[in-house]
Amino acid sequence: MTPLVQVKGLSAGYQDKVVLKNISFEVFSGESLALIGPNGSGKSTLLNAICGGIRPSAGEVMLQGKLLHSQKPDEIARQIAFVPQDESPPFAFTVREVVSMGRMVCGNGLFESDVDREVVVRAMEIADCSHVADRRMSEVSGGERQRALVARAIAQESDLLLLDEPTSHLDIAHQLGVADLVARHVADGGAAISAIHDLNLVSRMASRCVLISQGQVAKMGSVQEVLESPELDQVFSVKFRRVELDGAMHLIAQ
Repeated sequence: MTPLVQVKGLSAGYQDKVVLKNISFEVFSGESLALIGPNGSGKSTLLNAICGGIRPSAGEVMLQGKLLHSQKPDEIARQIAFVPQDESPPFAFTVREVVSMGRMVCGNGLFESDVDREVVVRAMEIADCSHVADRRMSEVSGGERQRALVARAIAQESDLLLLDEPTSHLDIAHQLGVADLVARHVADGGAAISAIHDLNLVSRMASRCVLISQGQVAKMGSVQEVLESPELDQVFSVKFRRVELDGAMHLIAQ
């Protein structure tokens, strides 16, 4: 079985600064992978490299068995939907217009079909942002803006979801909603890679985990293996107490 995405010996950075060093892992359809690590460890850079935003200085990214950088941007966009930490469009787009942008990779150009409109409406319902559909992105709250970006990714209907701290502006109810959305996408045969800041959400959003420290893999395995590992305490410079609640691992800093 060919991995949906395969990262092989990846090193990457910006200009003369090396951020990632020899990162390797693979994700298959039906899997959800969490990237965790302190701020500045390289999680966002790794997501950026996977979606083709930056070229690796060494190693490679394979997307459905093909070298990522041998594919055209529209080919990549049909396979990967990216949810950034935050995004403020430079023009006065409404939430509905931003979500509709997810349909542009589906081959209809600037002309919406009935199917496009149905998908957009459904995506906004799933991401709980229908009530602000006709408001400008600059006029909604940070949480509403983030849900609009999630809706745009849903509307794109790509196999792989990349999410960069997608719950950072959300209240608890909507954090759990995003976790459920990712679980639904994976259950439908897609895959997800999420950079997650809140360690207590990892169990809700993934089954496998990569712990990154200073641009390198410090630990990789199941979520339970990584969250229970001594490497986690070392990387975060925190002594965690582990508590299992409702079958999920919760961490309490001591």
